[in-house]
Amino acid sequence: MPRRKPRQGAFSDLSPVWQRAMVPKHIVVIETAGRSIDDIVGDMLHVPMEKSILLDFWVGHPPRSPAPDLTDDQVDLLRLQYMLNFRHHGRRFDWLGDGLIARLARESLRTGSWNPFRETEAED
Repeated sequence: MPRRKPRQGAFSDLSPVWQRAMVPKHIVVIETAGRSIDDIVGDMLHVPMEKSILLDFWVGHPPRSPAPDLTDDQVDLLRLQYMLNFRHHGRRFDWLGDGLIARLARESLRTGSWNPFRETEAED
């Protein structure tokens, strides 16, 4: 019978202080406690392109693991975190760039034109 390796301690078994200390330098942890959504999103959009984003309440959680105790706002922030961290050919999308797509994406977010229910909500 083969010998089993001893179980290695999971990252989530560590205290929050140790979890935070073990976050790699290329990851920027965004503080969310007591802050408005606008401030949090602004900080997320201003993270340098060569770095990745991690929300403070998600430190120590395995990627894409279910977490039923999150609020709707936290779930939306996590979705934004995943979208902003997505890399294509090793580069993140530059939301603050001068290119056409970046300008159109910002305009869509600003005006709400991305929302298919926008006209329905305005009529109600």
